[in-house]
Amino acid sequence: MPKTYIEHFNFSTHVTLVPNSIAFQFKLLWEALNRRADLVYAPGPHRLDDDPKAVAKTILMLANIALIRATGGVIQTAGRALRGNGRLSWMLERQIVRLSQLYVVRDSASLALMKNGVLHAPDLAFGMERTARSSNQPRKLIALSFRNDTKIDVDTFERLIRSLKFHNFSPVLVSQVRRDDVQHEELATKFGLEAFLWGQKSHTDQQSVVDSVYRRSFAVVSNRLHGLIFGIMAGAIPVEYRIGASDKISSTVTPWFGSYPIINDQEYTPGANTETIQSLIEGVKDFDQRVDSARTSVRHTLTALTRVS
Repeated sequence: MPKTYIEHFNFSTHVTLVPNSIAFQFKLLWEALNRRADLVYAPGPHRLDDDPKAVAKTILMLANIALIRATGGVIQTAGRALRGNGRLSWMLERQIVRLSQLYVVRDSASLALMKNGVLHAPDLAFGMERTARSSNQPRKLIALSFRNDTKIDVDTFERLIRSLKFHNFSPVLVSQVRRDDVQHEELATKFGLEAFLWGQKSHTDQQSVVDSVYRRSFAVVSNRLHGLIFGIMAGAIPVEYRIGASDKISSTVTPWFGSYPIINDQEYTPGANTETIQSLIEGVKDFDQRVDSARTSVRHTLTALTRVS
């Protein structure tokens, strides 16, 4: 991870960061043998693929888990997102579930994949401080933020921009990840849009820009999961820009936030998507209540994590 990304977390002096995986392994073994080790898996996506490297890594982690459990330690997993169809990897992950005192997944697809022994809770980003949507300050911006690894259909994008401007919105492009700058800059130049690019700014500085834009936005249109969640927490309506058949966003957001507008790439026309635009204009009903409900669920999850012993 880049140094500026790590600095953005503002860790206390009590936290020791170990960037080298081999050094971390030795430190983990030492602390476990001295009965001082617990293990918490970081949230985020995890592939269950049966390639040799992935299987070997999981077997190593199972060995670590067995040692930690034998020396009185606790194993926890929070915010996991599982995908893949590797049978061996699935069986190994089931062992991690069995040995964990708490194993939490963030989406309905992961819950269906693991079935028994796991808890289902919102993505931990729903636990951030939020900005209430009900505000006297009008929101006229529409923030657009796209992944760099998915090419946006130019014709679809042009029709979307035209429709948003017709409804008196001001679309802007926002880079929530540095590598998204390339596509955003191209779209901004082609369609004459303002772009809040990352450039040479630090993570902390760019996150401040992103938060500020989202708090002034009526909606965030994105195919980035955390682009939409950050937008929700800033009081902006989430609009998924869906490319292909990915269920990453829908399976993570819908169970906790409910329905939201969706724009399908290469299928969007103002006539065919009247319902989507109308949903955007009308806003999502009970927005603040939905967000509060998700935040409450996250607090319950975090409380459960701290109580496990």
